[in-house]
Amino acid sequence: MLSLKKNELAAALVCAAKGDIRRCLNGVLVEHCQNGDVHIVATDGHRLFCGKSSPSAKITGQGPWRLIIPRDAVAQAVKGSGDRVILEALPNGLYTLGNRVFGAIDGEFPDWRRLVMKDNLPEEPASFNWEYIADAQKSLRLWTDDKSRTVFVEQHGNAQPARITAEACDSAWVIVMSLLAIGEKASPFSPAEFEIVKEQETEESYDRPECDFSSPHYA
Repeated sequence: MLSLKKNELAAALVCAAKGDIRRCLNGVLVEHCQNGDVHIVATDGHRLFCGKSSPSAKITGQGPWRLIIPRDAVAQAVKGSGDRVILEALPNGLYTLGNRVFGAIDGEFPDWRRLVMKDNLPEEPASFNWEYIADAQKSLRLWTDDKSRTVFVEQHGNAQPARITAEACDSAWVIVMSLLAIGEKASPFSPAEFEIVKEQETEESYDRPECDFSSPHYA
């Protein structure tokens, strides 16, 4: 048995696929690690949500185990009163999430750990679907149960995914895959001086600092 917070499941549901031919993406992964951590993960192949469930979650049984819950079962379970829902296994191989009985989705969930970013390195800019960035903000505000929580975009370079994190929250983040570049990136113009300054008799030369402001996909 596992007690999960509804807002944490709702946060992951934002990034879960809908009707994808890869059935394992059409749900939310609940993963009980051997060290006792519980991860809630969802992805549609373009963005990925991952959260470490709150320590107050009640767990019976030992890890490791993982389970992909269909998105419709999650969507139904997070409705209604109360802030928690119980995930429990039945003797016949089915499961319950709240009042919903379901069968787990078969298949192997993508190796989401390979997308974990360790450093926020300054690199060339990348292009993103900003609706996905907005969804990341929605997910993290649901996770933290705070509609005004500030989020941060950690950009890791051209053709690299971005990690979205929330203020004062170390238990969840969202990965958004970058878009393939189409066309040539334009360089922003340099504003002209308001007044033209006359050249001085003696020119002084100095070095100007240069600023370099220049998707992986998985099945």
